[in-house]
Amino acid sequence: MFLGLEGNTSSGKSTLMYSGPLPGVFFSFDAGVNRALFGSMNSKLFKGIDIEVVQYPMPDIVDLAALEKFWTRSENKAITVYLLPQTMQTSVLLEGNRILWNRFTQHCNHAVMLKSIATVGIDTATLMRRVAADCYLETLQVNKKANDPLRTSLLQVEWAQPGNMVRSIYTQIQNQNEFFMEQGVRKNYVITHHLTDRRLNEKVVTDAQGNPIQDMEGLHNTERFLDVMLRMEKKPVDIVDPFGDKVGKEMGIEATFRKCGIDISLEGSKIVNPTWDSLAKVLNKSLHPKAQIMLRDLED
Repeated sequence: MFLGLEGNTSSGKSTLMYSGPLPGVFFSFDAGVNRALFGSMNSKLFKGIDIEVVQYPMPDIVDLAALEKFWTRSENKAITVYLLPQTMQTSVLLEGNRILWNRFTQHCNHAVMLKSIATVGIDTATLMRRVAADCYLETLQVNKKANDPLRTSLLQVEWAQPGNMVRSIYTQIQNQNEFFMEQGVRKNYVITHHLTDRRLNEKVVTDAQGNPIQDMEGLHNTERFLDVMLRMEKKPVDIVDPFGDKVGKEMGIEATFRKCGIDISLEGSKIVNPTWDSLAKVLNKSLHPKAQIMLRDLED
């Protein structure tokens, strides 16, 4: 399954992604790894699981030997998270983004094609797209002619190239997912996105209640690559007792099906405090036994 999760900060996107079937390899451009893995949901979802969080060697950004060591994954780890922060820029002349992008795509492609990895995740694809844009801008700066002015930003039309860089990753995931399904291999891919306010003539667009309307911040038409897209929102949710009766409310996560190619009747419906297994069980009701989504807590 190719799953997309969108939402604002602390809306449960990363936690849901990391709760997928094991082993998992994840590429984190965003902060929040420790909160997602070792926060309040640790005892429920990650207790006893062997987790490896690998920090990108920032002081050795141009040391290729250090970079090769960074990308060496411990084969016995259930969850491996590669932290991919951008290099701090001290001038308008960018550096480090080309190395970061090239190494990320190389090893992301490797993880995508490995049958032994059950779940591959990118957190967030919003920041991944920005890294792609800075990689392209850095390339323009490096390749500029002597008399050309130094480029400090991309023209609107030039954003097509970073878009193509991101689109190639989604296309590979989509194609690899189809290939594995034909072979009877069940593998999962997850991307997360931030939200951004919708604007018209520089003004924020609001709904009838005056609340800002928000859209996914990332590659246009990302949804067409996905099997399922969820909009995650932190809000008061119903507390249900063992008999199914509502007994109150508490802060939780409400996820809305924005797209569901598996069962379009689910679009617009909601699931509360989702984990991978609770989501998969909802989707599996519509799937043939040979196409069932893998659960973390069950053996094949």
